[in-house]
Amino acid sequence: MYFEEEIETVDGPVRRLVSVDGHETSPSERKADEERLRRLAENPGSQRSWKQNQEADKKKFEALLQEIPNVFLFVDQGTQDGMKRIAFRPNPSYAPKTYEQRVLHAFGGLIVVNLEEKRLARLSATLEQQVDFGYGVIGRLDKGGSINITRVRVSPGIWKTASFKIDMRGRMVLFKTISKQQDETRDNFQPIDSHTTIDVALRQLTAANQVP
Repeated sequence: MYFEEEIETVDGPVRRLVSVDGHETSPSERKADEERLRRLAENPGSQRSWKQNQEADKKKFEALLQEIPNVFLFVDQGTQDGMKRIAFRPNPSYAPKTYEQRVLHAFGGLIVVNLEEKRLARLSATLEQQVDFGYGVIGRLDKGGSINITRVRVSPGIWKTASFKIDMRGRMVLFKTISKQQDETRDNFQPIDSHTTIDVALRQLTAANQVP
């Protein structure tokens, strides 16, 4: 388990490794992390390329979001403590046209929405059926894979992802096994200047790492 400090910049997040499995980083781990940050300082354009890729993924995701009213059937499960609970399942009449739509259509689960600010507070979704690509020749995603996301309000109108867990399995061409597992927890959110650059973030992380 890795514990990192992260600062969001105009060109994407900058992270510094703090501990591993609850222990201080070893000399070799610190050296590797310092080298990574040094390369980032010398070539901030590499982070900008990462951000461009993230923006491209974001556009694809937004296109998928527009399909959601057609992809699923929804059931109102009531309201509790200002949170609306909505169950969803695949709409049998929906005909997906892309691989992304096919994967999305296979999910079922629960959405929890904060009614005051109309923001997603929690999402729990499970693959309710196996998803085949190219009739299973190209690959597949196994039934039972899951995604769980929790978001928290850090200030009026500002929500951040506090936890993100994904567990997906399957196979792709040449019988290569897919095992996508990710489990992240984030806390202690603090406001920063919205114009923070990579250089500024690196200086702040370096200063925080210095022993008085």
